Amino acid sequence: MLKWLVQRGASSARGDESFCPSCSPMTLTHNLKDWANTCQKDDNVVLHTWDYTANPSGCEFCSFMKSEVDRIDAYKAQIRNIRSFVGGYQTLKDVIQQAEFDEGLQKDAHEEVDNDSEELDHDKARCLVCEKKDLPGVSVHDAGFLCYEFLQNLDNARTGHPKVASQVLKEHLPYCNQIIGHMEHFLRRHPESESCPVCVSISDSMDGGGGLDRLGNLGLQEKKDLVRNHGIPNVGMRLSLNAIQQVQVQLSNEGPWKGLILQEYEMDPKAPNNLRYLSLSYESPRAPKVLRPAYRQPEKDVNLFIPVHDHKFGFARPTNPKFNVELMKSWITKCRYNHGEACQKQSSSKHTTGLFLIDVERYCITPIPNGPPPLYFALSYVWGNVAQPILLAENLKAWQTDGMLLEVEIPQKIKDAIILTKEAGVRYLWVDALCIVQDDAELRDEQINQMYLIYHQAEATIVAADTTDCSQGLSGVSQNGDRGDIATVDMLGTSVAKVPRQPKYILETSPWRTRGWTFQEEMCSLRSVIFLPGLVVFSCPTAVWREDIHLEDFDIPRLSCGLNSLPRTMGNANASAQEKVRMFRSIVKQYTQRTLTRAEDMENAFAGISGMVEDLVGPIYHGIPEHHFAQVVGGCWFWDMYCARRPGFPTWSWTGWIYTREQADAGIEPIPSLGSPDGLIQFFKFRSDAIEPMSSPTSETDPKSWLHPDLRSHFNVELNKMQYRHEQMIAAPQGIPPGLIAFYSSLAFLSLQAPHGLSSTPIREFRVLHPQTRRQMTSISLPENFVELHGALHPFVIIAACEANGRDAGGMRLMLVEMGGDICHKVNVTSPRKVIREGDWLGLNPTKKLVIMA
Repeated sequence: MLKWLVQRGASSARGDESFCPSCSPMTLTHNLKDWANTCQKDDNVVLHTWDYTANPSGCEFCSFMKSEVDRIDAYKAQIRNIRSFVGGYQTLKDVIQQAEFDEGLQKDAHEEVDNDSEELDHDKARCLVCEKKDLPGVSVHDAGFLCYEFLQNLDNARTGHPKVASQVLKEHLPYCNQIIGHMEHFLRRHPESESCPVCVSISDSMDGGGGLDRLGNLGLQEKKDLVRNHGIPNVGMRLSLNAIQQVQVQLSNEGPWKGLILQEYEMDPKAPNNLRYLSLSYESPRAPKVLRPAYRQPEKDVNLFIPVHDHKFGFARPTNPKFNVELMKSWITKCRYNHGEACQKQSSSKHTTGLFLIDVERYCITPIPNGPPPLYFALSYVWGNVAQPILLAENLKAWQTDGMLLEVEIPQKIKDAIILTKEAGVRYLWVDALCIVQDDAELRDEQINQMYLIYHQAEATIVAADTTDCSQGLSGVSQNGDRGDIATVDMLGTSVAKVPRQPKYILETSPWRTRGWTFQEEMCSLRSVIFLPGLVVFSCPTAVWREDIHLEDFDIPRLSCGLNSLPRTMGNANASAQEKVRMFRSIVKQYTQRTLTRAEDMENAFAGISGMVEDLVGPIYHGIPEHHFAQVVGGCWFWDMYCARRPGFPTWSWTGWIYTREQADAGIEPIPSLGSPDGLIQFFKFRSDAIEPMSSPTSETDPKSWLHPDLRSHFNVELNKMQYRHEQMIAAPQGIPPGLIAFYSSLAFLSLQAPHGLSSTPIREFRVLHPQTRRQMTSISLPENFVELHGALHPFVIIAACEANGRDAGGMRLMLVEMGGDICHKVNVTSPRKVIREGDWLGLNPTKKLVIMA
């Protein structure tokens, strides 16, 4: 890294002869040496400007800048260049093979080339027939460029002289074979050839370029390996719309600390002065170039350059392939003793029960007495498709014997977590696979239901976000190869390092951040030590610290690049009911964006969150806070968005539906103008032993006051009739199933009409019609075969009412339900674009209905 900086201390005595006159970095060097004062300058101030095209070769600074421009966007430029190179190679190879086996070519081998026999309109200056000049010699490094040059000229020859183009091609076959031979120098095989998309693509004649399609899905390490194995020269030598012309070294503000960023500039294609630059002509333009900022990479991928100092805040800190455990211990100690109440474990009468921990000294599983647990770490990781041992009832006793875990084939990830725990001076570690009895439903449920306590009461959570599964060890513990790029060099007496701008973006791309089970582990942990590829970050409710920059003297707002934290969110005990509901909706939104291998784990993987937030929002009933039930459940009933069902979970809750990416991004935030059940509907829990009312209405207005008296009565609760229905269900053979809610509403039957024509999507918008007059009243999104399977006439109930307000027309929001005896299920709600007017609904002769929904 930064090879041009190595040994600059020695070369400084010789002056500046290793730098070209146009880019001598003396000004930049002065700012680096006086870094503390440099950071006082305005944000985005330009400390140095480098011209990509005006610098001669041999300049150390130019070499560095060019390498940085090539490396930007996580090897995007090199990957694009490799794809282009291989594409040209395959095309030229196909052309040669076609020529060698072309019978017509053999027949015309001795015919004279007649240029005038059939000359069409084409670019004569780039035609192999018209140009009639000697072809250049072929060297290894210009083979790719000459390949595209020849293919373009051949294409012009075929356009202008279709009858003689094959003869011309045959004459140039030796030249083409020279090009192919030199291109194969860069496509040589290597030890990983069988898994290399480039090698697969060029070796498999049936591949058709499919191997190259994988290039866009490679991970960072795979891209590094690909570029290393195929160091292909740049074939795009001509200036283009994407050519970088200039790079400015700017001071970038990252809050309490700053670094240097390389801001690229490209030619503005809309500027008239740039037209000659963007052409294929080699003529020198007279007008100056007009540049604009180039954003070839997202902001999240930008690296920063920071001077190194051992103990000063805001400076880079030298790191090693082996992670410094003493640094981790100091993070935890400073957090525990300096951060006050925000970073203390919640004082509660709740304690873990039936807990098992790994004793890292005895290397066995040990039971922990009920009550306050000893000091321990917890591990949060992705299992992946890797076989690993799990704690079972049959091996529970044996694994409690000293040294028994040494005889078990434990994945490297867990081994490294044990090593890290022991080196940190902590005796116990909790790992789900080894500390939960997986085949005992009662014991397993007990541990899942107290997951929030397990992670919250841990001294720290080791977050393994550095790999895709548990077969690989922790970065910096046993896996040190990916930490080799963390380096510092001397620049004229100033040591400089390149660091990631925001580690949170590395975290967001990790498989760990996408899994449903790891969500509650992230949210419930008090302190986390996050292992990323090549970097370790500490996150707590107060601060975010990282091993490559001195930040411990400043508590950086954790939302900038740390983990999501329920302890921090719940620190505001005086939050209003509205703020609590908003917080809960945000948690659900983040959770529904995660993935679960097993759909039935939906509520179990959220159990830790539920247990944690109950102190703030009250008890949770199948994913909905009971004290804010009407407010939250209204957002779960998506307006005009059809979700796929998750069997085994209540249809009235978000847990009962599988959200698409669009729906997860929308969350369960209701649209105020569409009305809400709050204030209109009183909800009850139908339990096997009793009926329990949910929260009372919190709406400042009374939606029932807007309604006609006959309709208003449909929402009045009749406890005696509800109790009678409850007793009937208890007496029935099947009893009362879990997860029921009950409420009074107004019910009527409406017709559905399928849309006409074909559609490329399985979800269509159906017309909702008056059953007698056939007049359309609203619409609803449903699977395209819904009417075929269920018929055209269906029950609808009112779930919200909104008052007319300016342009917004007042009316009713309806839910389509499926009836099955005493119990019904939610299907979907009607479109927000057209409400049901009160008069139209009353004209349907609706009836009062006790809706019992599963």
